[in-house]
Amino acid sequence: MGDNMEINEYMDENGLIHNLPFQLAGKSENGPLFTATYVLFKLLENNAYNPLILFTPGVVQDPVSSAYHADPSTNGMHFSHDNMTGMYIWKYCSFFTVASLPTFKWNNKLWLHPRDVIFYSMMKGSIIASLLGLLLFPFMIAYSMRKPNEDTSGKCLWLLRLLTLMIHRNTIQASVGHLLYRFANLLRRESWLTIFTRYYTYNFKWSNFEHPTLQALHNITLLDNEIEYRYEER
Repeated sequence: MGDNMEINEYMDENGLIHNLPFQLAGKSENGPLFTATYVLFKLLENNAYNPLILFTPGVVQDPVSSAYHADPSTNGMHFSHDNMTGMYIWKYCSFFTVASLPTFKWNNKLWLHPRDVIFYSMMKGSIIASLLGLLLFPFMIAYSMRKPNEDTSGKCLWLLRLLTLMIHRNTIQASVGHLLYRFANLLRRESWLTIFTRYYTYNFKWSNFEHPTLQALHNITLLDNEIEYRYEER
């Protein structure tokens, strides 16, 4: 009950979670991504968490009809590549399938960033994409990890991708996720908890250090160094 009350502070009327208190800062453009982050961390923390209780039916399950759109000129919030990555993470944590999500095209717009196409294809079970990820992702991860400490967005997204791959039911995807996660750990300059705290607090400018997402990450962090892998197949 206490955990639900705490997360409600960051939740909008549609059940999407944001990085800052909703009554104070309103909606962010990355509601689906922030929501997926919380769902993933709670799943790893509790191993029995049901993310479906968070959402108003039809809001996140069908992003086409939600308040988020691929074209920012439409009457709604911008649905970015980051939010689509969040949708993949949320869908997989909820249903262990992402078959209904787009890979190359969204709202009649082509999304052809190699990183995202490879990750989305990996999540759909593509062996070819897994090989490409194993070959190309280390360069992309290294590029993100070598950025200044204050530049955290790309680093956070890589952890989310890799943890989701690590819980994939396909052994190949899970193995690639494990290898890339170990590689990312070798390159990062700060702990994952510090990286995410920087991101959620705008490099410590806001005092929302008790955000439930950060608390969940703290609980799955082993000696503030690596994620303690507790997930068991449900």
